[in-house]
Amino acid sequence: MATSTEQINDLIGGYTNLKAFFEGAQAQIETGLNAFAYRVGDSQRSVYIDQVNGDNTDSGLADAPVQTLQAAVDVWPNYDNL
Repeated sequence: MATSTEQINDLIGGYTNLKAFFEGAQAQIETGLNAFAYRVGDSQRSVYIDQVNGDNTDSGLADAPVQTLQAAVDVWPNYDNL
């Protein structure tokens, strides 16, 4: 059985690994959000997503929601032509 000191050291090691993982993920998330914010800009347009009834071939408008976030990102440039 591990001693209290060994258990504490294991917890510290696990924390360090978990912290490093999330710091790496944070950079990826921020990069993705910045790219999306660049595409969206200051527009007040909305893309509607419905995971249950949406269809990724729809326009993303209120009466024709897409099903996934990726589809919403994909249809966004089309709004410049509406």
